[in-house]
Amino acid sequence: MNQPVPPELPGTKPPTKEYTWRDSWLQLHMLNAPV
Repeated sequence: MNQPVPPELPGTKPPTKEYTWRDSWLQLHMLNAPV
């Protein structure tokens, strides 16, 4: 399976169906991670 490279900055991820699940856990990390 080809995994897309995770975006370094939030909001830079392209509107692709492959980023649907990534966006899910990514948002959780952003909320849980004190950035």
